[in-house]
Amino acid sequence: MAVKVIRDDIGYAEAIRRLEELADADVGTPAGDEADVLSTLIDLYEKQNEAIEKPTALEAIKFRMEQLDLKPRDLVPDIGSRSRVSEVLSGQRPLTIDMIRSLHERWGIPLASLINVENFERVAKPQPAKAVLKRLESLGMMKMSDDFYDFRSKICGDAFQAAYRRRTTSTADPVALDAWCVAAIARSFERCDRFSSLSFSRQGDDFLRELAKCSARSNGALAARDVLAGIGICFVILPHMPGTHLDGAAMIRKDGVPVVALTLRHDRIDNFWFTLLHECSHILLDHVSKDQEAILDDLEIASSDDIETEADQHALDALVPPRLWQQLGANEYTSTTEIFDVAHEAGVHPAIVAGMWRKAQNNYRKFSGLLGHGTLKKLFESEMV
Repeated sequence: MAVKVIRDDIGYAEAIRRLEELADADVGTPAGDEADVLSTLIDLYEKQNEAIEKPTALEAIKFRMEQLDLKPRDLVPDIGSRSRVSEVLSGQRPLTIDMIRSLHERWGIPLASLINVENFERVAKPQPAKAVLKRLESLGMMKMSDDFYDFRSKICGDAFQAAYRRRTTSTADPVALDAWCVAAIARSFERCDRFSSLSFSRQGDDFLRELAKCSARSNGALAARDVLAGIGICFVILPHMPGTHLDGAAMIRKDGVPVVALTLRHDRIDNFWFTLLHECSHILLDHVSKDQEAILDDLEIASSDDIETEADQHALDALVPPRLWQQLGANEYTSTTEIFDVAHEAGVHPAIVAGMWRKAQNNYRKFSGLLGHGTLKKLFESEMV
């Protein structure tokens, strides 16, 4: 461990970059010790150089909490206990390297913010993993040698600062999620280049019911794209990328056009329609706006978030109206005939009712043959690059 005293801005920038490289270092290891020393030297240099005015780590955390509507209890896995969270948020306890690493990886708070750096241009921003960059290149969007953030700025604008509400696993890579989101928006410009914010026509619950009924039609998933285009929503398919674990997203482009993007990672009819209506609900219920530009969803994860709960219920009610669901009386004795009868009356594909039954009963063995495995990727084959 050869750590140098920070004497000027160049040494300061080098120390910041080195600290980011050591973000994954374990406590008690030589690398972890180096990270602790660097953090101390950086803090000392900043205190001695008042010209470096910066947002505090506390401000960065509170800003992200406001963006994602997080509660203090949501930070317990990152900080250690409710009392420690309270101490950190009140400024009584400093962040440790482990806290910084967890807050960065789990909530996407830039390391530069957590170590109190305002001049982000000095700090090497984390680039997507090579596998992600390779995917972007295969999509024809950028070369691996290009700077990802230049591409991001071109597609999304500088203001699109990952204002994401994430319903994703804690192991999801925030940089990979960002890359997928940018790629989905880029694809929306390819597919919906003539759309504008003026094209969007807000609709009520009846619209989602009619959209759900497309599922009963031959190639209904393709028809859904036209139905959504009719009210100004751009619908795109973009397979998930390494480290993303996504089902779909609802976004607003820099020109104000709403975008719904699906990954088809679970190639089933029931999953497709629930995800589609869930993301459309986010758009129609004003969950996505200029201040909340993207909502990213892994729908296998249970969520107590009010917005996610509302979108879940909105989608379920549109797929199978509550009256019909109660009529089914879903229980372990529900028959295939009953599934088909309710689907017919609701005007939707039987896979949807079967999928809802499996979720409600927590029984993923029954009705598996009704789900339409392997049909969606074939339908959208040209987009499954």
